[in-house]
Amino acid sequence: MKTVALATTHDRSQLVADIVVENLSAVSVQATGGGVEIVAGE
Repeated sequence: MKTVALATTHDRSQLVADIVVENLSAVSVQATGGGVEIVAGE
């Protein structure tokens, strides 16, 4: 399992995750045959 952190109230350096984004507009989710695919970018 992967984690995505949202850096709003904490500094990026305080967050432990596979990827850290500034806001949810940087994340897209798509349903696939095997589950869901999450794409995150800055």
